[in-house]
Amino acid sequence: MVLDEGIVRIYRLLTPCPIQSSTGTKGLRTTAKNSNEQAQQPVEATSNTYYLPYSLGQEATETGVVDAHVYEGGVAFLTGAGTYSDWQFPTGDGTGWGGEGKSGAAVDGLNGGSRGPEFLASSATPLEARTFPRLPAQPVTSSATSALPFSWSVLSASFVGTPSASPSMREASLFVSPVGSPTLYKLSLSQLAAQDMRLDRGPFYAIRPSPDNNLVALVTSDWKLWVVSSDFGRSLSEFELADCEGFAQPDQNHRSVLPSLAHESTIPEGELALRAAGISHIEWCGSNTVAIALRDQVIIVGPFGDSIKYYYRETPYLRSELDGLRILSPDR
Repeated sequence: MVLDEGIVRIYRLLTPCPIQSSTGTKGLRTTAKNSNEQAQQPVEATSNTYYLPYSLGQEATETGVVDAHVYEGGVAFLTGAGTYSDWQFPTGDGTGWGGEGKSGAAVDGLNGGSRGPEFLASSATPLEARTFPRLPAQPVTSSATSALPFSWSVLSASFVGTPSASPSMREASLFVSPVGSPTLYKLSLSQLAAQDMRLDRGPFYAIRPSPDNNLVALVTSDWKLWVVSSDFGRSLSEFELADCEGFAQPDQNHRSVLPSLAHESTIPEGELALRAAGISHIEWCGSNTVAIALRDQVIIVGPFGDSIKYYYRETPYLRSELDGLRILSPDR
């Protein structure tokens, strides 16, 4: 759980909080000597759940976190000062990723793995948040006053160089579509500047990398689902969302269509526009099919733009998984 005051909480469920004494934590050793020193102290959430809080850094604490994406290796977040940063989950070897067979050791302990909370508290070492390159200055073309982009997404962590590289060389990248800009930027920790992908179909309402990172599904400014390779060298398919049953073309003031969110400043403009159009979710089904939840139906779009529809009594919830898609609905 990422809090707007610059704190991330890692929960362990169905496990009572370790007993704490007045002089410290019984049975747990606290060895951290940095800004996350207090993160080694477990905090009871319920009678059978506790969490460990970690700081996302000084800037996140001072300016707040306006948006965040949690991925399998950590948290990518945007501060109130407009800085994109990456914080990796703590592991036992201090790299943030662990070596072969140790990846996610601390998180494994939290989720009931073979290593318990004693290991987590005594040897898990969190990394300091690392900063992505800043975006180029953008022209002011919107009344939006927050630091939020139009949309953004995480390209899940991959090895830099060869697969045999040091585990600490694994990193995530970001795709960012700025407000009012037709292009898309890629931000990488290993690069000094943002990479302009030189597109002209934005701003993009949604950015969805495939589970294997080989493809990216984009919703363009003219409401087409556009699937391209992740290096943007190949255009694979397009699907016209505006022709779908239940689609509602939102006006420029799409916040007026969603009165409950009219004053919500922590949701990117692209996501608000999707909701106003009736699109609640866009997720990958495996690595070659895209699923769209639009009001009372789920549309599955194949590799060549062919589609099939499934109808529901209520708007379903979609959850992408590595080898498929999970659809949650009250009637099925």
